[in-house]
Amino acid sequence: MKRKIVRMAWVALALSLVMGAYDLPCGADRVIAAVAAPAVVTAPVEWVKTEIYFGRDLPGGQEISRWAWADFMDKVLTPHFPKGLTVYEAYGQMQHADGRIEKQSTWVVAVVHPKDPAIDKAIQEIIDAFRKQFSRAQVMHVSTPVISARFYAD
Repeated sequence: MKRKIVRMAWVALALSLVMGAYDLPCGADRVIAAVAAPAVVTAPVEWVKTEIYFGRDLPGGQEISRWAWADFMDKVLTPHFPKGLTVYEAYGQMQHADGRIEKQSTWVVAVVHPKDPAIDKAIQEIIDAFRKQFSRAQVMHVSTPVISARFYAD
């Protein structure tokens, strides 16, 4: 069935090129448009890339353990983004108002998702849960529009 549709689209394209080249007014262009047009037209999806930077430093000089992070991922991150996310370790630093430079290891969570207020709410819930669980550890949240998103999977 899929091959037949693809073949029909190629035939429609070829006919439109031939008719355009020879300027043959036979009304077939309306038929070609009907064959080649999609059955349902949907609005384009707006995509967003969200990055959440989770600082590993805790008050008192300790650091969030890998075990505690894995538990947070299992219990908080994955349920909010079951379709997928990317996590990587990074190094970050920031300057405080007093001029002091703070350096720390960081986990970055990146998610490409449709623009949706429900997802914005989920992101805020993740940030709130992290700060509650880890003594108000530092978090930075960045969202940027995505021009194009293509997912390749089996």
